[in-house]
Amino acid sequence: MTPRGRGEGPERRPSGTLGSATATASLTISLTQPNVLTATATFPLVASAGSGPIYADGSVPGLIEGEEVTHLKVVAVLGGPSQLTYLTRSGREVVVR
Repeated sequence: MTPRGRGEGPERRPSGTLGSATATASLTISLTQPNVLTATATFPLVASAGSGPIYADGSVPGLIEGEEVTHLKVVAVLGGPSQLTYLTRSGREVVVR
């Protein structure tokens, strides 16, 4: 995988399988200013994973019952809790609280 943009940016080397994957990134951070380090991963939900399409059942506030969830996004912040977001076919992002 090559960095985005004009040839600038972090070096990324994904490896592994769908069940077990790793990624490496190199970056430069300021030694004189505060820095915030976050990592985001988005996973598609596919029918081949077992039970077919995933539809909201009304148990998650913000999701409409019967709305199809196509992806999960996980955001991790150093020293803080992870955040899970459902991405729907209609393009909505619903944060799980």
